[in-house]
Amino acid sequence: MKTAEIIKPGVILMIITIISALSLAYLNSLTIPIIEKNKANTLTESLNEMVSGADDFKKTDYGYTAMIGENEIAKIYEIDAPGYSSIIELLVGVDNDGEIIGIKVLSQSETPGLGANIVKEEYLKQYIGKKQAEIKLNKDGGEIDAITGATITSRAVANNVHDSIITTEADGVTAATDEWEGSGKE
Repeated sequence: MKTAEIIKPGVILMIITIISALSLAYLNSLTIPIIEKNKANTLTESLNEMVSGADDFKKTDYGYTAMIGENEIAKIYEIDAPGYSSIIELLVGVDNDGEIIGIKVLSQSETPGLGANIVKEEYLKQYIGKKQAEIKLNKDGGEIDAITGATITSRAVANNVHDSIITTEADGVTAATDEWEGSGKE
């Protein structure tokens, strides 16, 4: 065999690979701004769902503080909980009394039909009205029911929500103002 016959398929494959890589890089550069804008819109919508009536959300090292004028009315924690098969990104809203007023799963890649059920309302509503001490699975002495077949994911969410909440008194949150219409609790 001649050297040219041996090298030719490798060169063709290299050219195809370079063209493919450049095409993917170009498409990626087109979609990144769209993806980031969608994430920002989802975050804004989620913050407003959790704390209706807030006129501003200040970024903090734990997440966000919901404000009406100069008054802090709630805290929203950004939590990355290592689940069974993915990192679960959550927002958890806590009012001035230390009760959870909202919880939202922003992203997760848990097992479909099992751990992925953490996004369902019937699971998430268990957290509403609970204080930090109550946020553990029933199996662990708390008040949260695990999703059947997804105890690891359920425990990951409950434990990370419990461990991430800063006690509001220690953090200096003042009482809600009369302007605030409520916490979104039903």
